[in-house]
Amino acid sequence: MSYDVCSYFTPVLGITIGVLVIVCLERKISARMQQRFGPEYTDPLGIFQALVDGTKLIFKENLLPSF
Repeated sequence: MSYDVCSYFTPVLGITIGVLVIVCLERKISARMQQRFGPEYTDPLGIFQALVDGTKLIFKENLLPSF
């Protein structure tokens, strides 16, 4: 059986881009509804805001429990 890498890579890339677009639109719509600034002030299009939020979440988590 020969597997084509493109046949697996293309749907994953499409889903990833789709999720990023949906998150960006949700943030912009929420910002407009709440009359506050949107994610576009982090970078020109607001795309990296999800990466910034994920990085912040990772570093805020305590990986080792305190005894």
